[in-house]
Amino acid sequence: MIRAYAAFLGCLFCLLACGRGAAPPAKDVMSPEPVAEMKRHLAAAKAQSSTQVEAASLPARAEVEALVGANPDARWTALSDEERFFLFELSPDARTAASSDEVARAYCAGLTAVVADWWGLPGQATSGLQARFVAAGRAVAPCLRPLVSATAALRYKDGESNSLAHDHAWVLGDLAAGLAAAVIAESFDPSLPADARAARRGEIAAALTAME
Repeated sequence: MIRAYAAFLGCLFCLLACGRGAAPPAKDVMSPEPVAEMKRHLAAAKAQSSTQVEAASLPARAEVEALVGANPDARWTALSDEERFFLFELSPDARTAASSDEVARAYCAGLTAVVADWWGLPGQATSGLQARFVAAGRAVAPCLRPLVSATAALRYKDGESNSLAHDHAWVLGDLAAGLAAAVIAESFDPSLPADARAARRGEIAAALTAME
């Protein structure tokens, strides 16, 4: 009996001694952002954008919004500017949570990420996507300036818009210049002859440089 009691005390002492050195329970650790999953959804959105003319029509929108909603503290810093363009268009909550510089770079990237129909005609800076771009304000100056000089032909899927683009020989720089003019509260007339528009784009680019 005495021997059994002594053995019991010995075991109890060992348990207590071991307990003192045990590690404390692990605290909850925030899960990493599901970047890979988000990138898959945004890649799908980009593919879908070639046949749609606005973010609201993209089938990937529901998945992106759900993922943003499930990760309210995520900032998605591992995404590229182009990926963030689709993210911000598909999720207003993600756009609101981002910095002005992130939004500016994303929307600059968006100028070449989607078909021109998404943006509308040059100089329509009060509607839709162009209005959201202009709302980013002065932060767009560094990334928008080089786009004002872009000479790639502007083409639309819509027949009437494409005819206008062809007749006026519009280039990407004309679309960018219209946006820039709205940001700096100046004017840009997309109906001017091509050489006059090119000269005006140079003036607008200089104004953007002065803002940087």
